[in-house]
Amino acid sequence: MDKVDLWTWLDEILREEAIQSIQSRISTSIRAMKLEKHLSIAGAYKLACKELDHLECWEAGSLINGRPLGDDSFEYFRNWIILQGKELHRQIASNPDSLATATFRFGTLDHPFFEELSNLGTIGEIDTQRLGSLDSVSAYALLPDSPALWDWKDADVSRWHLKLPLLWSRFGSKFQPNHEEMEAKVECALVPGLGLIRVGDRVLHTKGFGEGRVLEVISVDGACRIEFSTGVKVMPLSPRFFELLN
Repeated sequence: MDKVDLWTWLDEILREEAIQSIQSRISTSIRAMKLEKHLSIAGAYKLACKELDHLECWEAGSLINGRPLGDDSFEYFRNWIILQGKELHRQIASNPDSLATATFRFGTLDHPFFEELSNLGTIGEIDTQRLGSLDSVSAYALLPDSPALWDWKDADVSRWHLKLPLLWSRFGSKFQPNHEEMEAKVECALVPGLGLIRVGDRVLHTKGFGEGRVLEVISVDGACRIEFSTGVKVMPLSPRFFELLN
């Protein structure tokens, strides 16, 4: 097993002196990974994401963002925290309010989102019998995403100034709690290059997740909750990554 630590891998990428952007360097590194190395890093990545998957972290990200985070934006927010390294990840997981005074090695709180790390979770169909025995971290990469144990509807904005006093002092005046917008139901979406998307449609994710079924159309621009064999994901439908099967 070509076991590589997630944090070491990130540290090496951020230390590189290259013309390529960090986004490009990470994407290139993921594409070049052997499967065993990918599983080792992807398992650690999923565990790191899970440690940040709690209500107070979502509240902190939403407060900084100025409005409630959706599934994708919360994932990209956690990616950005992970990119800061092991120590800051551990600190934010236990105390999200410390984001207000932290020192970051990449980006700022003006835009605390990073998409490319999510590509670690795109592994696709593999023959697990050919891999032999897997350590627990690598095996975790192959497990379906488990549902969150919290609900954003439990967030009490009236108490955020007590739960997150440092972040509230910086961002509280600009926060707009548009919960109604998140609850709005959309029946269908017209996506250029794919056509009309409805609940129940079968789609094919061409970059690794395979065939899936649309469980919910979240927005008119094509964001959908999709059930794959590996679990449920919220993703924007785009002809770059999807085909409509029916």
